[in-house]
Amino acid sequence: MKEDEVGGIIMGYTMTTQIIDTTIKYLIDGIERVVDKPFYKPVFWMNFVAHTPNDEQAERLEKLNIPVLPPAMYGMKILSSLNDFVSYDADDRRLDFRAKTADSNAEYTALSESQSKMELKNAGIDISEQIVVDSEKLWQMY
Repeated sequence: MKEDEVGGIIMGYTMTTQIIDTTIKYLIDGIERVVDKPFYKPVFWMNFVAHTPNDEQAERLEKLNIPVLPPAMYGMKILSSLNDFVSYDADDRRLDFRAKTADSNAEYTALSESQSKMELKNAGIDISEQIVVDSEKLWQMY
């Protein structure tokens, strides 16, 4: 867990009441020993096979804030989506585009809704004022 290249750990082991194996106890014991250390990395638990989980084991993992993911096929999709979400950087996205015109060198910029409304307002076009309603009382006023 001390390696900088490691961003997280997936523990792959099927928790079930149908397998009597002490291996899982030792895996969870090991996690408990490092969970409060400064080098601790996020841990995810993934079952290889869908089974009814062992409640005692699931509760120990829950107390350690370790999510128990669905079996591999679905669990990997969840982790992939999570990775996409946390690594998204809006600054890497460009909103510039070229519109089809007679002058193929003409450049146009896409505007946000707020920017578009400001352009319309500056051009003398009446736009309705909008607010974010965050209470029922405010909603009833509008």
